Amino acid sequence: MKKFFTLVAMATMTLAANAQYTEFNTSALNADATTEVAAGTVMGTAANGIVAKTAFADQCKIVGVTASKFSVMTIGSTEIDLSGGYQGNNNAKDKDGGNPANTLLPAASGSVLSIEVPTTVKEGVIYVIGKFSQNKQYVVTEDGGFIGYTIVCDGTAAGQAKALVAEVKGDDADKYFVTTPIGKLGVLNGAGDAAANNGVGFIKFNVYGGSTYNVHATGSKLTQCGFYFSETGDETITISGTGEEAPTPIQLQPDETAVQGIAEAKSEAAAPVKVITANGIQIGKYNVAGQQVK
Repeated sequence: MKKFFTLVAMATMTLAANAQYTEFNTSALNADATTEVAAGTVMGTAANGIVAKTAFADQCKIVGVTASKFSVMTIGSTEIDLSGGYQGNNNAKDKDGGNPANTLLPAASGSVLSIEVPTTVKEGVIYVIGKFSQNKQYVVTEDGGFIGYTIVCDGTAAGQAKALVAEVKGDDADKYFVTTPIGKLGVLNGAGDAAANNGVGFIKFNVYGGSTYNVHATGSKLTQCGFYFSETGDETITISGTGEEAPTPIQLQPDETAVQGIAEAKSEAAAPVKVITANGIQIGKYNVAGQQVK
């Protein structure tokens, strides 16, 4: 695991040069049937050299990311069209064929997005933009080890008026989902364990140069359209729609309700450091503020 994340705010001009959206290339896919895609197929390369690939061989097809009539995401000054995206065909499995969300073993096959960060990029934050289901769990690993992340999507499909937010921080609290990986989004917003509504949003995590990050859903496939790199991860993010029936825009980040809930979870932490283990292997350590430490 990497050192605990410290980023210094940069000038606006610097941010503009380093914050960027990379749309995934779906030109070889179609919407009617799946297409064989080899392991290591490059789906997108950012200007700073960050590369997004398929981690394993799979069958993929074009699937729209749009959900609940939200069709546009705006990150800072960047407007992202959510009408196009792609999805794999096989659920992620570990080396023994198990569900990584249950075994806490990294995926060894299936629909998994792999993001390689070159050493020229010291550190930053990546947002994977996509459509997320409330009855699924999601996993992010760094060089094969599970790491914490933030996931945010609109909850309007379940009658929710605000964004859904949860952060992985440790293994001893239940108020704000501090398990690894995260609990189901439907439980978080009160819609129930079986809630299957979809929402437009992002999964966000810290990255460091020289490491590889794998991202996937469990029990399903991640629908995704691209990724956005930031040096700070604090951009204002909204989702909106177009046309006469466009929904009221929702601000996903920052979200005051979510920030308050996270602060309450932090205040309940009993010990200065919590260590998460799985099968006898340490997979994470967090301080009292919920920050991952080396």
